[in-house]
Amino acid sequence: MNLFLSILNQLSKNEKAKFFWFSIFVIFSIFLELLSLGLFLPIIKIFFTSEKIFLFSEDFFLNEFEFKKQIFILLFSLILIYVIKNIFNSFLIYYKKKFLSDIQINFTSRIFSYYLNQSYDFFLEKNKPEIIRNIGLLHGYIGILENIINVIIEIFIIVLILSIIFYTNLQIGLIITFFSLIFIFLILKIFGKRQRRYGELINIYQKEFINTYLNSLGSIKDIILQKKQSFFSNHFTKTVSKQAIANVKNSFLLEIPRPIIELAVVFGISGLMFFLLNLDKNAEEITVILTFTIALLFRAIPSITRIIYQASGISFKLDHVNQVHKIFSTLEINPKKFVFKDLDFDQIKIKDLTFNYKKDNDNIIFEGINLSIKKNTTIGIMGPSGSGKSTLIDVICCLLNPKSGGVYLDDKLIDQSLIDSWHNKIGYISQKNYLLNGTILQNIAFGEEEKDININSLNNAIKMSKLNQLINSHSDGLNFYIGEDGINISGGQRQRIVMARTIYKQAKIIFLDEATSALDEQTENAIFEDLRKNFHGKTTLIISTHRKKLLNFADQIIDINDLKKKQ
Repeated sequence: MNLFLSILNQLSKNEKAKFFWFSIFVIFSIFLELLSLGLFLPIIKIFFTSEKIFLFSEDFFLNEFEFKKQIFILLFSLILIYVIKNIFNSFLIYYKKKFLSDIQINFTSRIFSYYLNQSYDFFLEKNKPEIIRNIGLLHGYIGILENIINVIIEIFIIVLILSIIFYTNLQIGLIITFFSLIFIFLILKIFGKRQRRYGELINIYQKEFINTYLNSLGSIKDIILQKKQSFFSNHFTKTVSKQAIANVKNSFLLEIPRPIIELAVVFGISGLMFFLLNLDKNAEEITVILTFTIALLFRAIPSITRIIYQASGISFKLDHVNQVHKIFSTLEINPKKFVFKDLDFDQIKIKDLTFNYKKDNDNIIFEGINLSIKKNTTIGIMGPSGSGKSTLIDVICCLLNPKSGGVYLDDKLIDQSLIDSWHNKIGYISQKNYLLNGTILQNIAFGEEEKDININSLNNAIKMSKLNQLINSHSDGLNFYIGEDGINISGGQRQRIVMARTIYKQAKIIFLDEATSALDEQTENAIFEDLRKNFHGKTTLIISTHRKKLLNFADQIIDINDLKKKQ
């Protein structure tokens, strides 16, 4: 019950209201179940006695009819109730599935939004397989909610059936209840712990599976060139095999209760017959009680099976709940709203800044550095690979938080109240900018719906980045599909699309982090010449490179190693 309440607490007010109505529908469904099962006793009794029966009080309307009319009314009522019950249950199943689907959409969107609104530091500490797996956990999480709902419904049905048996014969009701509770308890006790363990293993193996998948596809060139297909294929097979074995063992435990239940029912019916024969009742009465009780037991078998099956599913997916609740515990109640302020400045200043990565506290990258960058100047940052150029740019962008000191606009610290406005002013171009698996248009107008795209800004971005040739060379034009991370275009075209994205954004400060290091010299020189013509003296340019000749138009060149020496 605590598990159910913990999940219920995660629902929104609207979802809780829907769940309330669902509960009302379930109660009505159980009432229909009571009517449908309750009608079997008078029908069985009237057929075995072959005479008119009297139900409830003498004034009950059915008692006024003769034998054949009673049979007709009872059978017609039975058919009518079953038709109504099954139509209503069909509606109830749809309502339940739609309700759970809406919850899954809401929960998945909340978690995905939660990840997107984390700081850059967060993604340095987390790995992609874990994030992808966590989002996928929501399917199992909603599955547990469905399992719990189904268990509650089936328990109500079992209680209803037992109540009817109690009404028919108290002794039989007590015996069946006692043995049923012991049976269900033992099954769940024996299998529950193992299924919880298999559920934990599945989550671990799922993370390994995604990791292997991403590593293989991300390294496909090296795999082909170095002929390592067998290594990665074997590693993938081992991971899938471990996951499959855990699934097989869990599936086996899920199926085992069914034959055990059938065997228990056979013993139960045999014991019931022996018990009834020793009662001081006539054969006709014994036959009526036995037939009705067996009919109820056969109706109860699916419910008992479902209770065990659904409860086993809860045990198997329990780790899903624990993992998802860890994420929910850190979720913000309200989605983050961005407020952009108009930032104006004469200088970007770095004051007494000390930085190290959280996972490497002993390795101080920068300690007490100071730097001033005038507005609309071009700054070059020089240094060999691994010297900290990219880290410095990430710190100035406020993607990484310094240990002490900070980044200032004039004398105003860029804190949490200004960071969104600062990011809104920045254009960032690197050799690692990811291109969407979509069209040229979608990549330039990054994150905007087509109806919201500013055509004038788009045309200006295309012109300044010299993308006309690429666009005109394809019949689809702006709707040319560039493929995953720009696989269908060249490296130079790729960087021009990223440049167009920055121009479309109308960025006031543009960072270039080794943006052209993977390009040939001719393409690289052409792009830098375009940067000089379009942005030098008009926009603040901060360029990181290890090629000094590219910075011939820079107003200031900073050697990263010299900057560190001044610490």
